[in-house]
Amino acid sequence: MKVATPKVLPEGRSPVGAGLSLSGVTKTFGHRHERVEALRSLSLETGEGSFVALLGPSGCGKSTVLRMIAGLENPTSGRISVHGDSPLAVRGRHQMGVAFQDPALLPWRSVESNIRLPFEVAGRPADDALVDGLIDLVGLRGFEKARPGQLSGGMRQRVAIARALVLEPVLLLLDEPFGALDEMTRQRMNVELQRIWMKQATTTLLVTHSISEAVFLADRVVVLSPRPGRIVEDFHVPFGRPRGVELLSSLDFHQACDHLSTVLFSSIGGLGENGPG
Repeated sequence: MKVATPKVLPEGRSPVGAGLSLSGVTKTFGHRHERVEALRSLSLETGEGSFVALLGPSGCGKSTVLRMIAGLENPTSGRISVHGDSPLAVRGRHQMGVAFQDPALLPWRSVESNIRLPFEVAGRPADDALVDGLIDLVGLRGFEKARPGQLSGGMRQRVAIARALVLEPVLLLLDEPFGALDEMTRQRMNVELQRIWMKQATTTLLVTHSISEAVFLADRVVVLSPRPGRIVEDFHVPFGRPRGVELLSSLDFHQACDHLSTVLFSSIGGLGENGPG
C-alpha cells in the first residue's frame, strides 16, 4: 500500500507549535557486563495538538519511550522535549496526564472525587466547574456519586481519562488504556476517546499493540522494530475526523491496517527474547 498523505486535521487542531521532540534517543539498561539496549537512536517530531500512536512487538521499548517522555526514566543518550521544555519540568508543573490499562481508581472515592484527586496531589484548589464539565465530556452524568465498584470497565476507564485531563495538561500519555476490555467495549471507547480528544487541545501519545486501534485514533502511527527499538515506519493516517465505526469495515481502513501489519511483521525476523517493553 502506498504511504498516505497527511490527513485533514479537525478544526482547531493544526499542529503549528512543537509537541513532542525525541532526538537521537537511546536507552540501555543494566551494568557494564550485562547491558541490554532497549532503544536505539529514536528521532521523532510531532506537532502541538497531534495524536500519535506507537506500535510495535512486545519488548520493543514502547512503554520505555512513554516512561522517558513522562520523566520517569532518563535516556542513556539523546534529548526529549515536551512543548519545548524538559519532561521533568512539564511533569513538575502538573501539565502531563497519564492513563494506563489499569485505571487505578481509589475504590472508596466517588467518580467525582476520583476526578478531583489530581488537584489535591498538586496542592491546588479544585475547579468544580471543570470537574463537572469533564463528567459531561466523558459521558458519566448521573454517575457522579458512584464508586468504581459500581461501574463497568469502560466507565472506569472514562473516569481515568477525565482524571488525566482535569489539570488541563499539555500532554496526554496513554499506555494500552483499553487493553483489558472486550473488543466491542474497546471499539466504543475508541470512539469516545476520539470525541474527547477532538474537544481538547492536548498533544497525545498512545502506546498500543492493536493496529486497528492505532489507525482509528491517530494522526500518525509510528512503528518500532524489535529490540533495540528503532523507528521502521512513520505512517500518516489518511482519514479525516470525526471517524465513525463504519470506517472499520471500509476497504481503505483495511488497506491501512494491512500495510502496517506487513511493516510490523516483516520487522520481526530477528526477534530475540523480550527486554523492557
